Order: sequence, then C-alpha cells, then structure tokens
Amino acid sequence: MIEFATRHSRAVPNCRFELGAAQTLPLPDASCDVVTSTFAMHHIPEAHRAAAVAHMFRILRPGGTLLLADTHPTGRVLPAVVRVMARAAARRTHDEIGSDHHSDPLAAVDIRRYRDMLTTAGFAAVTFHAVQPATGVLLATKPAEV
Repeated sequence: MIEFATRHSRAVPNCRFELGAAQTLPLPDASCDVVTSTFAMHHIPEAHRAAAVAHMFRILRPGGTLLLADTHPTGRVLPAVVRVMARAAARRTHDEIGSDHHSDPLAAVDIRRYRDMLTTAGFAAVTFHAVQPATGVLLATKPAEV
C-alpha cells in the first residue's frame, strides 16, 4: 500500500508515506500535515489506543488533520465480512480486557467509539462522516494554538 500510494503521489510536492506502529510513531513532533489510520484502530490492543492517538496528535503540526476510517455498517443487510471482522474484534477485546462486547460486536469496530478519545487527546472539530456501504470516517484537527 505504501508503494502504491508513493507511486501515485509523485506529482504532489513534499509528500511521503511511512508505515509505523501508531502507538510508537518514530517521527518528530509537529512534522506532519495529515495523519491517516484506515481500518487499523481495531487491530491496536485496547490498552494502547490512547497512546496511539496521543502520538498522532504529537506528530501533527498545529492546524493538521487526522483521518481515522474504519467500519461503520449501514443499511439493512451487513456484508458477511463486516460481521466476521466485528465478531473477531469483539472476541479479542473481551480476551484482552475482559469487557463484553459480544452483545453488540459491531461496537468493537465502529469508528465512532474514538470521538471522546480524540477530544481528550486535544483534537478539535471532531466530525463523523458515513461512506457507503460500510465505512465511517472521523476527521479531527489539531488546534492552531497548542
């Protein structure tokens, strides 16, 4: 994915893509204009998610944008893949922290669950956008004055 993005962004000056663990991003403070995490937050162990968000905040320049995208099933019929992913994430969350998301397995992968975490980390203007058929996006801004 990094190679594909790099190849297709050559016309954009000063643009690069790097792969890293969100909870230990090896980039300098305030070094990025945009940080994205797509379909990854539910793979980070629950105990490390706040640290991941804190690192994303740290590496963004004031006024920078964070984009988190993950599952947000919509419509009357959910794709089978989303159901399986949600059940697996709910089981992993239960095994890691003992909390029970089995009553609503989709809660374990629904991106909206991170809104409060983003606000707590210092992000402003946190907005949610649904993208059909099964994706949700949270956009957040690092305030210009931090």
